[in-house]
Amino acid sequence: MSEAAITSAVAADASPASATPPTAPAMWPLEAFTKHLASDDASVRLRALAMATMPDAPIDHCVPAIIHCAELSADDPCALQMAAVAMGSVTPTRATSELHGALAKLAAPAQAAPVRIMATHALFRLAVMPAAAVESVCALLVDDDANARQVALLALTPFATQCAAAIAAVVARTPPDRWHTECLQALARSTGTDSSAKRTVDAWLMRSLAGQLLLPTGIAAYAALAQMNPESGGVKALVRIAHEGEASAAQAALNALGSLGEVAQSACGDLVAALLECRDDAREALLCRTLVQLRLREREVPLAHCMRRIAEGSDRVAAAHCMLLCVHPKASASAAALLRARHEHPQTSEALRPALAQAHETLTGSKLAPVAAVAG
Repeated sequence: MSEAAITSAVAADASPASATPPTAPAMWPLEAFTKHLASDDASVRLRALAMATMPDAPIDHCVPAIIHCAELSADDPCALQMAAVAMGSVTPTRATSELHGALAKLAAPAQAAPVRIMATHALFRLAVMPAAAVESVCALLVDDDANARQVALLALTPFATQCAAAIAAVVARTPPDRWHTECLQALARSTGTDSSAKRTVDAWLMRSLAGQLLLPTGIAAYAALAQMNPESGGVKALVRIAHEGEASAAQAALNALGSLGEVAQSACGDLVAALLECRDDAREALLCRTLVQLRLREREVPLAHCMRRIAEGSDRVAAAHCMLLCVHPKASASAAALLRARHEHPQTSEALRPALAQAHETLTGSKLAPVAAVAG
């Protein structure tokens, strides 16, 4: 069960039962589609690009046309965003070096921020990092926009050791008070398995931390130290801040732990203890999300507590605990009856029901009947 699915289910407003889903426009034949991508009319090109982002678009068969369309739309950020999305949807084995080059141009600093983010995400989806894009993507690691930083880290991670020099250069020329978790995580990952590189980065970070504030620099540095060596004390420092720090620092520490994934799994015991004591919905949801990211061990799942919070908690809290149960579905199967009961309860919101249904299916393999059918 994905975190994105639960978040969407809880955050989205329920659609009226009588609403009619919009009808998707009919896909043009390939010849017409390719022709319209090269149209002199910008509005026609924009419509073609919008169609290129649809799931059944024949983009694998018109890669050159999409690249040309992006060139024709160079002064239209909206069109370029859609072009980047379309390029990222090409089957990786059908993506040409020309397409990689086009994405590198769209990721360049001269482009609007949304275009750069979409182009970088496309590189991530295609699992490539062309040499021409490395410096541009590395620059996003220190962007003010968290989304830009996160996408850059995703795209660079598989190539971090090859991009080590560029990553180090970006971090070195950025003042420490602008360091965030993403740029230092990239720096840590760039050391790979090289013990000497790890020691060099570790020592440099410790020197650079002198006199710096906890947010964002300290949190980012502790996460980087933990990434390079989970036994270094970085994980323990983040756990301590999550427990004792003021709200903003505690939230940043939990986010940093989550970004480490199973590297920080040793923190799970402390975070479960914090979850059992938590009385704040937002923090409780964040703790659940962090434990999912760390993939807490089966024996650490607080099953009775999760079941109680699903039964009694707010939509946000119940959905978060659904997500936690799904980390080890077999061990949590006894919660299925509770999930079904809340799903069928007349006072359960339509926003929460999809999360309950998805959790039930993950735990049991069986779908829940729609509430209207049950009631009838």
